[in-house]
Amino acid sequence: MKLPAVFSSRAFLYGNVIALFFLANGAISRMNCQLDFSRDQRNSISDSTRQVLEKVREPVLIEAYISRDVPGQVVAMLAPHVSILRAMDRVGGDHIDLRIINPDSDQTRQQAEQRGIEGLNIDQARGVEFSSRVGYFGLFLQQGDRSAVINLYENGFIQDLEYRVLKEIKKMNRTSEISGLAFAAVPGSSSLAPPQRGQLPSKDGLYIFKRVIEEEKGEVEELALDRPVPERIRTIVLAGHPRLTELEEYHLDQFLLGGGNLLVMTNGFDFFMQPARNIPGMPGGGGSMGFASVSADENQSLNSWLGQYGILINGDVIFEPGLGLRINDPLGRTPYALPYPPWAPYTRQNGQIVSNHPALAGLSELVFPWFSTLDVRNATQTGVDFDVLVQTSAGAIRRTTGGLDFQEANEVGREPGEDYLVEPAPVAVLATGDFRSAFSAETLPVDSDGEPIDVGDFRPGQLSGRPGKLAVVSTPYLVSDLLIYGQANQFYYQINLAFLMNLLEAMEGDTDLLAARSRVQSVPRMLIEGEGWQVFWTWLHVLLLPLLAGIYGFVRLTGRHRRRGVQDVGGGDEVK
Repeated sequence: MKLPAVFSSRAFLYGNVIALFFLANGAISRMNCQLDFSRDQRNSISDSTRQVLEKVREPVLIEAYISRDVPGQVVAMLAPHVSILRAMDRVGGDHIDLRIINPDSDQTRQQAEQRGIEGLNIDQARGVEFSSRVGYFGLFLQQGDRSAVINLYENGFIQDLEYRVLKEIKKMNRTSEISGLAFAAVPGSSSLAPPQRGQLPSKDGLYIFKRVIEEEKGEVEELALDRPVPERIRTIVLAGHPRLTELEEYHLDQFLLGGGNLLVMTNGFDFFMQPARNIPGMPGGGGSMGFASVSADENQSLNSWLGQYGILINGDVIFEPGLGLRINDPLGRTPYALPYPPWAPYTRQNGQIVSNHPALAGLSELVFPWFSTLDVRNATQTGVDFDVLVQTSAGAIRRTTGGLDFQEANEVGREPGEDYLVEPAPVAVLATGDFRSAFSAETLPVDSDGEPIDVGDFRPGQLSGRPGKLAVVSTPYLVSDLLIYGQANQFYYQINLAFLMNLLEAMEGDTDLLAARSRVQSVPRMLIEGEGWQVFWTWLHVLLLPLLAGIYGFVRLTGRHRRRGVQDVGGGDEVK
C-alpha cells in the first residue's frame, strides 16, 4: 500500500525529528544518569546518596537558598551545586522534599535569615563603576524536630556538597549521641587537648581529628585501660608512642577477641620540634625539626605485644626522595611549599595503594608524613586475613636515624651507600579474623587492685561469630593537628582524614558515607610534581595557543602557495 504523499514530505520528516528530539530530552531528563569527567568525580552524586536515604525514618526537607541576581561567574560556580541537589532529589524520591528558593524579595530574604543563613556581600566592578549586593548561599535541612544549616560558601564555594548533606541527614537519624569510639588514654599517646592560643599546633595532637569524629558520630571517650573495656565501646584508637602496661595490653587483647575494632597509629621513631628563628635569605635554615631517633626499648616493648597478632613496627625512618612531595614548612620558615622526602605522596596509579578495601576504593592518593615500615608475619595468626592497604615505593630509603630538617632531609639519596628497600614494604595493614590471645592462663597479669585475674573470665580465642579487626598504620601523624598549617598541608589533611574516617566506619560495618566522603579534593598536581614539570607546564600554558595559531597559519600559507603553484603550471585553470 502506498503511503500518502504527506508522510514522505520534508516537512513531515523534519517535524518528526524535532518531536523525537524533545521527547528524548524529556525522557532522559527523568532518568538518573549523567556523565562526570571531573578529576575527583565531585560534580555528580555517589552511591552513598541511595544508601543513606533508604534508611531515613521520615522525609527530609531541604530548602536551598541560592541567589540568582549575582554576577555570571558566581552563577556558573553554583550550577554544579544545583545539579547535585536535583540529582539527590531524584534518587531520594519521597524521602527528599527539595525546594530551591531565590531570595529576591524581602519576605524570602527574611525567611533565609530566620533559617540561619546569613547574607554575603558580593562586590562587582564594571569599569569605573563599583557595586555591591547581598547574596544568600545556604541550605536548611529539617527532619521532624531536628534541623541543620549548611553554608555553601566558606572561603570559597564548598566542593563536597553531597557528603555534607548526607552527613547531616545521618546525624539527624542517629539514635544515640554516643559514638561507641574511644581514644586510649595511656602514657605516650597522642594529645587530644586543644592547641594553645598563639602557638603552632602540636605534631602529637589529634584534637581536630577527635572533633571531626564527634561531629559526625557523637561523643568520643578518652578511655583508661586499667579496667576491662565497657561494652558500649566498639572501636578504640591507640595513637602516638604508647607505653602500655601488661594489664592494659591484656584489656586490649580481650577487647579484640570479643569482636572489637582496634586502630593502632604509631611509628618506630620520635623527634622534637624547635621553633623557627627568622633568618632572612635562608629558606632552609633557622629552627629545626629535630633528630629522628629510634627508641629500641619502646619499640621492643610494643612489638613484644603487637607482634603476637602478626604485625611489627620497624625501627626505621622512610624517605621518598624520588616522589618529590612539596609541603609547607610546619615551622613557618618558608612562605612557599618545598620538597620534603619524609612526607610521601602515595597513589593507586603508582602502585602504593594496593588494596580495594572499601575504605580505599574511592581514594586515589594519600600522604604519609614521618613514617616507618611494618613487618607482617601471616603465620603468627593462622585464622586471620592480612590485607596490605598501602606500601612504600621500591625506591624508598630506610634509615635508623636521620635529621628531619628541610635542608638535611633533602640531602637524603644524594650520597652513595644509602639503604634502599629491595621491594615495597607495608605501611598500613588491616588484619581481620579469629585471633588467638597474646596471653595464656599461666601468664595473666594482676588487675588494678593487685588481685590475680580470674581464669574463668579469660578469653583465649575469638568470640564465635564476631571476628576481630586490627588496623595498624605506621605513623601517628596522618591527621596531626600540625597539618592544618599551610594551604598545601591542608589538602593532605583532608585526604588522610577521609581515609581514616572511612577505615573506622568500614571496620564497624558502616559503609553508607564511604563513597561520598572519598570524593575529597585531590592534591593539586603542581604540589606533587618536581620543579622541571612546573617549568614545563608553565611554558606550555604560555606558548600553547600561540604555537597552535602559528601551526594553523603555516598550514594555511603552505596550502595556499601549493595551490598557486599548481595554477601557474596548469595555465590558470581552476583546481578542483
